[in-house]
Amino acid sequence: MFFGAGHHYLEKCFKALYIKLLKRNQVIETVEIKKAVAKLLVKAVKLGKNEVIKLLEVPPDPKLGDLSFPCFTLGKNPKKIAEKTASKIKPKGMIKKVKAAGPYINFYFDRSMFADKVVKECLKDKKVKTRNKVISLDMFGPNAMKGVHVGHVRNAAVSGCVCRLLKKSGFKVKTVSFGCDIGLPVAKVLWGYLNLGLKPEGDKGEWLGKLYSVVSNKFKQDERVREEVYELNKKLYNKDKKVMKVYEKLVSWSYSYISSVEKKLRLKIDNYLWETACVKPALKAIERLKKKGVAEESDEALIVNLEEHGLGVFVLLTKQGVPTYEAKDLGLHLVKSEKQKADEYLVFTGAEQKMHFKQVIKTLELMGFKKGSITHIPYEEVMLEGEKISSRKGNVILFNQMIDSLNKAAMKEVSKKNSKVSQKQKKEIADEIALSSLFYGMIKQDMNKKIDFRVKDWVRFDGDTGAYLQYNYVRAKKILEGQQVKKVKIEVKHESEYELIRGLSEFDKVLKQAVDKLDPSLIARHAYRLASSFSRFYEKCPVVMREINNSRLLIVKAFEQKMKELMLLLGFKPLKKM
Repeated sequence: MFFGAGHHYLEKCFKALYIKLLKRNQVIETVEIKKAVAKLLVKAVKLGKNEVIKLLEVPPDPKLGDLSFPCFTLGKNPKKIAEKTASKIKPKGMIKKVKAAGPYINFYFDRSMFADKVVKECLKDKKVKTRNKVISLDMFGPNAMKGVHVGHVRNAAVSGCVCRLLKKSGFKVKTVSFGCDIGLPVAKVLWGYLNLGLKPEGDKGEWLGKLYSVVSNKFKQDERVREEVYELNKKLYNKDKKVMKVYEKLVSWSYSYISSVEKKLRLKIDNYLWETACVKPALKAIERLKKKGVAEESDEALIVNLEEHGLGVFVLLTKQGVPTYEAKDLGLHLVKSEKQKADEYLVFTGAEQKMHFKQVIKTLELMGFKKGSITHIPYEEVMLEGEKISSRKGNVILFNQMIDSLNKAAMKEVSKKNSKVSQKQKKEIADEIALSSLFYGMIKQDMNKKIDFRVKDWVRFDGDTGAYLQYNYVRAKKILEGQQVKKVKIEVKHESEYELIRGLSEFDKVLKQAVDKLDPSLIARHAYRLASSFSRFYEKCPVVMREINNSRLLIVKAFEQKMKELMLLLGFKPLKKM
């Protein structure tokens, strides 16, 4: 009875167990091997080859085999069916053993044959297949006269990684950064520069961001300051000659600063589009909405009523007839669709703009843009030692401060491990560890989760950090140094060897998943799992003894190559020494 009418309950129990175990283990996904297993199963289960392939699963624990076939759909007693079917199948080629376990038929690979196949695949020189699709990435997005802070850095790290993933997968990618360069925040900085008598310190553009925080506090507390800032804002919009002369000087400092940070973050922005350039296109978009009968007046303002879509009201023009920030986002997309024509448009911003972009995308669709061609990718905020950051409050950690603090922490670690290395080399290593740790810390977390930036935790050599990835890569380089890697058959004699091979076999699958889901954290987490597997391999499987173990040397070479690819995708420059 349990295996008959109750077989759905049994399936549920086994699935729950597998999912639980899966979280602790790596998986193998090899299409060719699945086909080989399916070929053995087809006659025994009387299903089509493609049906069998779809049903094949990966056991979470190597002790349960390398591939499993669930028998729940084959009859009322899946356990007996699994036992009977397994007894009929004769192992062949890479399949070394077939064994029933409950309602599953488990297939065990010849580990050495499988490892040999995986290593050869890793060491192949693969060419990128060009895809006939252009993708526009709206990324980075710092505002003029404000500092580039941790929030922008998360955007840069995540969107930069997605950009590299898409390019590696053969897509043509165009990048754009959109920011505010007019309005009240800019007027505050102008007022501070003209009235407080403060002189720039350090990078002038970064200094403007600090000035913004100072004025924001005064603006909040002093009615006179508020009135003067509002008046200055009007002059800015009316392009008052005296005000514009100062504005142009300050905004040039800001653009120069943003460009310098872009380079440090290893980004390549094709076009910077600013709010001032989107005012006329916003008015053009509004006219199109009027002609389509989508825009309507409400309380003297012009709106798009999106309530039937569950998105409330989208304001286009204020009572004063001024285009809103929302309308300028419509104008921005018009500009992008003309200057950066693409098949798909991706926009990376903070999660607080989720509703805003739902409204923007729906309004663009009502204007006639193709449904599904615009995707908003939100990410959660970055906290500073558990506290929310705010430019107005002034508790922001800016990029240069952030990287300096990571550099100092990295330098301490490097000095401990490399007492004989020159100071110049130590600095070069520490600089790269700092940036690698920054990128990794920003990318590894799910985008829908907040990040808490804590310097001491981000540069550890023995934890889930970018430094740890670099450390294990350097270990592999050191083993390979001066060695001639011979092409030999791989022999798997230790569990740690096979664990590493299993991790290497995942590379293409993880890459595809990361691109399909636009989720770079999958790359970061895979890199960490692979580095951890290599660390265990390094401890338990000596390569250089009295004689060179050429099989293990070849595995190290495969790891070194794939880890390098992963680190380049994450934005690292792989180190040769640490």
